[in-house]
Order: sequence, then C-alpha cells, then structure tokens
Amino acid sequence: MTCTAGAPLTPTLSPAGRGSRPACRPSALIFRLPILPNLRSSSGLPLPAGERAGVRGKRQVKNHPVDIHNARIQRQAASPAEAWLWERLRSRRFHGLRFRRQPVLRGLSASFACPERRTVLQIDSPDPRTEAAFARLGIATLHLTEAEILEAPDAALDRIARKLLP
Repeated sequence: MTCTAGAPLTPTLSPAGRGSRPACRPSALIFRLPILPNLRSSSGLPLPAGERAGVRGKRQVKNHPVDIHNARIQRQAASPAEAWLWERLRSRRFHGLRFRRQPVLRGLSASFACPERRTVLQIDSPDPRTEAAFARLGIATLHLTEAEILEAPDAALDRIARKLLP
C-alpha cells in the first residue's frame, strides 16, 4: 500500500462539509471476480429453500383500473342478499374458507370468490360467456339468485357447502 506522507487514512470533513478523499488507494481492496455461467438453470443443483423453478421473472397479469373502480362501486352498492351472504362468508366464518368480495379475475367480475377452491359465486345474472371464460381459467361457477338467498338462506348456504366442501 502506497500512501503519501501525512495523508489521513480516513476521510475528514472539510469546512464546506464534504469529505476529502484519502491520498492513497489500497490496491489490495480491488477484487476482480470471474464471470461464471448460471449453473442453476442447466445443472441439477437444488433450489434454495422456498423457491420453485420458473417462479422468478413471471409477469403477473394486472387488472385494468376501470375494472377495479367498478368493483369498488359494486361493493358499496351491495344488494340485501349480497350483504347478508357476505356477513356469513367473510373472515373465514364459513367452514374456515377464505372468500373475496367482488373480485376482478383477469377482467372478469364475480360476486364472491373462494381462491382456495377455485370457485366463484355469482348472484343473479347467469351469463354463459362469463361462465365459459371462468371455465377456461379453470374456475368453477355457482349461480344463486337473490330470491333464493333471502327466502331460504340455509338452503343457499347448503348449496355453497356442497359445491365447495369435499
């Protein structure tokens, strides 16, 4: 290590408030690493704990802001049947299953969704195009009417349980 005489080894503050550079630069601290090929992709080395092959770098599909805005409006303007059913489904109250309210799934909107069972609940409006689109995504659909929920709530919950529980 070559240093000029009298140069400090640590930077000091100048009156202007900026540190001055030391007059010596140790050559022992400069490392040159060889460029190695990516061994994980071609060899059979195990992946680190918690990492799956092909997960990194996959692009997530983002929902359109208009779809998200419409879902928020639908959550605020829920019908009495939807509000009643949501009180029974939320916070894992229904057989410990997690439900989402008015989710947007790749541009498609549903009344409720159970991601664990890959099932959506549609209240009213059985639309064949939406049902076919959910089927292409591998998501099952259950249709309920508002009258069915309000007139026979226990029967509606039984239908949901039969569809979702093994």
